Amino acid sequence: MSLLGLLLYVRLAWIIDQRLAEGPFSASADILAAPGMLAVGETIAPTDLLQSLRRSGYTTSQVNPAGWFEESPRAIEIFPGAIPLETSGR
Repeated sequence: MSLLGLLLYVRLAWIIDQRLAEGPFSASADILAAPGMLAVGETIAPTDLLQSLRRSGYTTSQVNPAGWFEESPRAIEIFPGAIPLETSGR
């Protein structure tokens, strides 16, 4: 019985470590963040852009209300979602 308890404890500890490594807000959108601006011709690493999109709630699912993106070898297409974005003073 104690071997089973030890195995369950080790498994649960591993799961908790994985979730803590992801951070407390890894699955949340940046709702209170200022809108990010990206101008035509501006350079940004594709990995940085994808990371920023994911942090903002974008996914590859076309039914995502926050918006979605499509990645190809030479481009990243961004499609804003149905959730209206409000900016103060603009």
